[in-house]
Amino acid sequence: MLTAVEPDPRHPTGQALCIKGKAAPEMVYSPERILHPQRRTNPKGSDDPGWVQISWEEALETVSSRLKSIAAESGPEAVTFGVTTPSGTGMSDAFAWVNRLAHAFGSPNTLFATENCNWHKDFAPALTHGGSLGMPDYEKTGCILLWGFDPATSWLAQAQLVTQAQQRGARLIVVDPRKVGLAQRADQWLRVRPGTDGPLAMALAHQWIMHGWHDEAFLREWSNGPMLVRSDTGALVQSDNPRPELDGSHEIEMEGVRISCRTAFQVYADECARYTPERTEEITGVPAQQVIDAARLMHESGPVSYFTWTGTAQQS
Repeated sequence: MLTAVEPDPRHPTGQALCIKGKAAPEMVYSPERILHPQRRTNPKGSDDPGWVQISWEEALETVSSRLKSIAAESGPEAVTFGVTTPSGTGMSDAFAWVNRLAHAFGSPNTLFATENCNWHKDFAPALTHGGSLGMPDYEKTGCILLWGFDPATSWLAQAQLVTQAQQRGARLIVVDPRKVGLAQRADQWLRVRPGTDGPLAMALAHQWIMHGWHDEAFLREWSNGPMLVRSDTGALVQSDNPRPELDGSHEIEMEGVRISCRTAFQVYADECARYTPERTEEITGVPAQQVIDAARLMHESGPVSYFTWTGTAQQS
């Protein structure tokens, strides 16, 4: 019988236990936990589905016969195998088996699902700069930026690393509407109004650009910052003569026509410049001086480590 879950201090991250672990006995013995297959007896859309318990043999026979029927009528490719979500279920360890089942059945279709709380974290960095978000190097960082992410309640191993980094002198900035978890021990707690994370990010970037705190060499070599953008259409210019300048306006000739352009970085810098500390305070609720101080803290205390979760997802 499961009566309790206790941390294992012999494990590298076993000094504490998360809320899910503590709730394990409650989840195991919940009267609402489904332990047997169920079959619907009323049509979909009914107020009462009319679930009745059936045996595992009947459940497997029902599913397999239905799959065979679809394959016979329309081919196995008419079936999609859904693996549900790794965030809300324990399916992660079984993905390979579902894929093997789909392959054996003859279907090329596997449906993967995830939540709006983590899709952006997994895919936006890859779409932006070709790689995953990665894990912060807490042992070498000088400043930690946690944006809409509180590992003290959801990822105790990270919370421990952040605390150890602080103990050796690293600075901590937390962007969160609530002062909970690590935000209570942050050097800067940016109490952003929900849904305004974008303007706050632009305002911080504006401070870096305005003071020359950005890494020009990196941006010139590893970003599309030096590429030219047409002022009339906003399209990137395909040119055989890339310009080394990171900022500024230029005129080029295309098919006998003079076209005004700005570098991609200049377009970004001009957009960021719209978010002065004063305007940002009106939008986000974060005091103007705190915007300036947080940007300066990142610059002076680098290198910066960054991790995010929900904070950068649920806003435009």
